Amino acid sequence: MHLAKIIAGKRLSLQCHESLRSQAVWLLGLMEDIANENGSEILKPGYKMQVGWSILQIGQSSDGELILLEPDYSDDPFKRTREDLTCTLSIQAEQNDFNIAVSASPFVTSFQDKIIYSKSSLDQKNIYLERKSPRLNDSGWFIGTNDRNISNYDIDNLAACYTYELLKIRPAIMKVLQMPPGYLIVFDGSEVEAVLNPENEVVYSR
Repeated sequence: MHLAKIIAGKRLSLQCHESLRSQAVWLLGLMEDIANENGSEILKPGYKMQVGWSILQIGQSSDGELILLEPDYSDDPFKRTREDLTCTLSIQAEQNDFNIAVSASPFVTSFQDKIIYSKSSLDQKNIYLERKSPRLNDSGWFIGTNDRNISNYDIDNLAACYTYELLKIRPAIMKVLQMPPGYLIVFDGSEVEAVLNPENEVVYSR
């Protein structure tokens, strides 16, 4: 699906899956608000803005039209972009819906933030995610396994990845990464089994 909006006399378009029409309309409205606040001169190729977990960029199509681009998460998102915003918008929608379901205020994790995990955890069915206070380029998230035979915090058993890499490794995790520090999420396979708040109260259970 292609959608476009005239903003400050310039046509800005985007592409995404048809099911994300409402998110696409919202995004073009956001771009209009940004232009109204910062001046129409930002509407040019190369301008970047953070939209939730992703960073979008204005590009230019072969016919000269301005178009929104997302990082190419299937390749190198630090160097390459693509025109289809389906990944950015679908993940953001999932994250928003999950936070609403557990009545938690959103606390963004960027695609370029690091996540620490126990090396064996991402292959396990039953895992948990716990978020501490983030630091520079560190999301604050830790992923561990519920297997009592594995030492989650053994320094030799720790590894790190960029958030976007979970799209290939364990995509179901992406929907919970907007939860604030202090929360703990328990997964059973691709399903969230339970969510505990900073007071150790169960605020969601399957």
